[in-house]
Amino acid sequence: MWILILSTILLGFLFGSLGVIIGILSTTFDQMSAISSFVSQPLIYLGGVFYSIRLLPALFDLISQFNPMLYVIDFSDMDSWASATSRPHSPLASRLVLLL
Repeated sequence: MWILILSTILLGFLFGSLGVIIGILSTTFDQMSAISSFVSQPLIYLGGVFYSIRLLPALFDLISQFNPMLYVIDFSDMDSWASATSRPHSPLASRLVLLL
C-alpha cells in the first residue's frame, strides 16, 4: 500500500514540475495546451491505462517500460487485484530515478 501512495505522490510531482516547465517555456496558452497534450497523451496510452501493455508490439513495450505512469498503474493493480503487468525483476529504485 505504501508503494502505491509513494509512487502516486512522485508521479504528481513529476507532472506538476513538467507543467511548471512547460508554463515557463510557453508564450501563449494555446502553445502550453498543445505541448502538454503532446506529452501527456503518449504517457497515458503507453502506460496501460486503457489496456494491458502485454498487447503492445515489442518496440512499444520497450518504450512503455520507461513510462513512470505504467508503474503507478501497475502498483494500483497489485494493490487491488494482486496482478501486475510489469516485469518483476525491475527494481523500484531505477523507476524512482526516472521521476527525478
